[in-house]
Amino acid sequence: MSTKLYLISLQLLDRVYVELDPSTEGFEIVKIMPCARLVYNQPGITYALVTLPEDPLQAVSCSFSATLKFVVKDCDPNTFEPDSDEGTQFSSDNFQDFENFDSNL
Repeated sequence: MSTKLYLISLQLLDRVYVELDPSTEGFEIVKIMPCARLVYNQPGITYALVTLPEDPLQAVSCSFSATLKFVVKDCDPNTFEPDSDEGTQFSSDNFQDFENFDSNL
C-alpha cells in the first residue's frame, strides 16, 4: 500500500521521521535522522540506520512496520514561517485507510 500525505499550503510539517519496528530479532534501529521541516510542494528525506543481525541466516529476510510521525504547524503560505512554536503531533496510525481516500477533494 502506498501512502501519500497531502500537505496544504497553509501548514508545514516539523520533525518528520519514520519509526521502524522489525519483525525479526537481531535488527536494531541505531539512529533516526528526521527531516527538520517540510513545506508545501517540497520533498524531504528522513533516514533510519539499522544494524543487521550477526547471523547471516537471520539477515536474509525481515519486514518492518513503519509509522510516519510529524508535528503539523500553521504557517504563512508566502514565507512558510510558522505562526507559532506550537503544533499538533500526528502519526500515520491516526489516519484512516488511504486506499479509500478520494484524492480529488
